[in-house]
Amino acid sequence: MTPAQAIAALPASIRVGPHQIAIVKESPHVSAGKSQFGEFSVPAQHITIKADMPTVTKMVETLIHETMHAIFWAYGIHDEDKEERTVGAFGDRVNGAPPRQS
Repeated sequence: MTPAQAIAALPASIRVGPHQIAIVKESPHVSAGKSQFGEFSVPAQHITIKADMPTVTKMVETLIHETMHAIFWAYGIHDEDKEERTVGAFGDRVNGAPPRQS
């Protein structure tokens, strides 16, 4: 599979907790000159992924990275939170448990 085929196969959106997060495939013309491969936007509720990724692996890594930003936002995990709280929150999400109360 080529990077272009992998990008084309991405769904239109993903679910993060109660939120539907759109996946926006950014054209090479729009992404020209940008250093990042993707971005999660809280106000827009979407993940932007460059449409001209160098490899499928980079596309997958970027999508996972931006999805993790969306998870941090959706479940209220902040920069100052400690490792155990963060790991616990991710473990709960993977297992389908409701969010922990702080």
